[in-house]
Amino acid sequence: MKQIFLTILFSLFVVSAISAQENKNGDLSNKEQLRKSTDCFVPIYKVWVEKDVAYIITAEEKKAYNDLKTDQERENFIENFWRRRDPDPDTEVNEFREEYYERIAYANEYFASGIPGWQSDRGRIYITYGKPDRIETGRTDFGNLKNISFETWFYNYLAPVCSKYQFTFADPTQNNSFRLSDTDREQLLKFSANGLTQCGGRF
Repeated sequence: MKQIFLTILFSLFVVSAISAQENKNGDLSNKEQLRKSTDCFVPIYKVWVEKDVAYIITAEEKKAYNDLKTDQERENFIENFWRRRDPDPDTEVNEFREEYYERIAYANEYFASGIPGWQSDRGRIYITYGKPDRIETGRTDFGNLKNISFETWFYNYLAPVCSKYQFTFADPTQNNSFRLSDTDREQLLKFSANGLTQCGGRF
């Protein structure tokens, strides 16, 4: 009697284990199908659009990207995104993409101040427009703030305005947290920092 009971118990255990495995496999299959067929970002693709290219993707491109449904579509979009910005498509290396990620690395190394360097004002300008042609530093008064460190970045040619331009940053907290002047910040909002220009020159 005891042997029969153990046999039945073991059989029930095997059946339950098989059923659980089937359900588990079914769940994985459903999740995979869901991931491929619905508008559900995998983290790497979300990071790409919200961080990697946040400063150079156009509003139209971002909307098109967010409307994509599958990872394959996103992969194709990203490939075409960089191809459109490649200054020499005949070479294996995309020079713009290489330089762009070098800019991000540089910004994170030199412009961090309580936040990642790429999120800082100097980081944003550096990543978007590259290294300035000249930098002027010093100390001055800004309104009620006295003897404040500042940096002015000069570009001999800036694509959004098709001419020379300069950005001024001030560090009121004296902790390397340089911020754009209000005037430059307002002007920046008007720029179409899309990496594609209609008058040539810088990226």
